[in-house]
Formats: sequence, structure tokens, C-alpha cells
Amino acid sequence: MKKGNEIAGLCFLFLCLLLLLWQTFSFESVDLGAGMSPAFWPRVIIGLCLLLIGIQIYLTLLQKRQIAVADKKSRESRSKIIIRLSILLGYLVSLPYLGFFWASPLFLFIAMSYLGKHGVAKTLLISLGTTAFLLVIYISLLYVPLPKGIWIFESGSNLLVKLFLH
Repeated sequence: MKKGNEIAGLCFLFLCLLLLLWQTFSFESVDLGAGMSPAFWPRVIIGLCLLLIGIQIYLTLLQKRQIAVADKKSRESRSKIIIRLSILLGYLVSLPYLGFFWASPLFLFIAMSYLGKHGVAKTLLISLGTTAFLLVIYISLLYVPLPKGIWIFESGSNLLVKLFLH
């Protein structure tokens, strides 16, 4: 990867993380004890990521040599990046409508199927298990409000919230 492309990608990621950090200030203000709120851990994780990306940008600027990539490989990797970003964008767009509970396993299933590492059954189990694990963490332990979706998806999300809270 060319040095300029790497720095541009890291800067884009840095800006996206700054946007996420800014979003944590809109979280509901609930005191969980010890001065912690639902935004505490997301801010810590985002802060660490920002620090690591800053270090990587610094190290990349210090590099003397650039690695040349063949033109054909470059085109192939660009198309893969576009497909992966399209899958991610689809997830972000569907999140307010489907809610976290339905959009996340669907996103994970589609992304893992595109990567083609596992069979359908294993991919389905991993996507459902990962979402269930995240639900337990966010709802039961951190009390972070998650998007519930609209219409029938909201009803299903409310049932799942009751299941994980009681």
C-alpha cells in the first residue's frame, strides 16, 4: 500500500472515531455508580483506538520506503473494499429501521458469507451468538440504550430487552 493511501485511510478512520466519540455525549445520563455512565466504556475504547491510530500515523510518516502494489491487485483490492464498505453502509442505514437486535445478526451473516470462511450453519450460529453476547453486555451490564427499529421490529426488540433484563 502506498504511504499516502495508508495515511489517508488512517486519517479517515481517525475522523470516524472522533464522530463516534462525539456521539457518546448524547447518551442518556444514568449514574451506574462510581461516577460511571453508559458512555464511560465506549469513550475509553474509542480513546484507546484514537491513540493507537495516532501512533500508526506517526510511524507511517517516519517510514522511508513505500511498497508498490501491482495495478491489477490494486483494482481487485479496491473492489473488495467497495463491497465491504457497501455492506457496512447497508448495516448503518438499516440500523434505525430494523434495530440493533435484527440488523446486527443480518449484517454479521452477510459480511461473514462474503468473506466465505465458514459454512452457512456456522456463520448463522456465530452471527446470532455474537449478537446475543453483545446484547448481554450492552443491556444487562452497561444499560446502554440500543436502536429498537420501527413497526414489527420494535415489538420484537422490546421482547428481547425484557428477556435480557429479567
